[in-house]
Amino acid sequence: RFDITGRAPLETTQDDMMLMVQELLADRFKLVLHMETRQLPVYVLLPSRADGRPGPKLTMSTVDCAALVASLAAARQGGAPPPTPTAGAQPFCGTRTTPGRIQGSSVTMANFGRNLSNFAGRMVIDRTGLAGSWDLELQWTPDPGMMPALPPNAPPLPAPDPNGPSLFTAIQEQLGLKLDSQRGPVDVLVIDSAQQPSPD
Repeated sequence: RFDITGRAPLETTQDDMMLMVQELLADRFKLVLHMETRQLPVYVLLPSRADGRPGPKLTMSTVDCAALVASLAAARQGGAPPPTPTAGAQPFCGTRTTPGRIQGSSVTMANFGRNLSNFAGRMVIDRTGLAGSWDLELQWTPDPGMMPALPPNAPPLPAPDPNGPSLFTAIQEQLGLKLDSQRGPVDVLVIDSAQQPSPD
């Protein structure tokens, strides 16, 4: 396990952040990899209701992420600070995930599917037909085998509610969506080589 500390400007987008992480891994770990497309089991995210209506925990977002990014840039130049969410509020323009809970603010269904993949155990492909950005909150009881391994000396995670719904039930009841098991093309990263990094 490695502890990695990196810094990026506040207005850095998620896509730019991922590129920066790739550059860091290539530079410090000499990581070499390539992409392959394989036919693998996937989940397809679909509406679960006949009328296609979303569930009670899935609503169209009113957050203007472009304006928020602009206010972050202005704040760095001495302008007024951007608004901050209150404790327990939805994250602005992004996703907050813990075992058994996903909170999203102004996220696309494609981005939600990518986050959901980490908990579903398969790639999740969005075919909901829901365009635009959405606010959502999903809570479920994770299977014991899906709980992440914690680093040594890390504080314990909150215990999940043993009486809560499964992931599949929660998606239907709370979001009005469902996961359909299929096979499909999945882009897979194959690691060709890596080296132990030198410490700073």
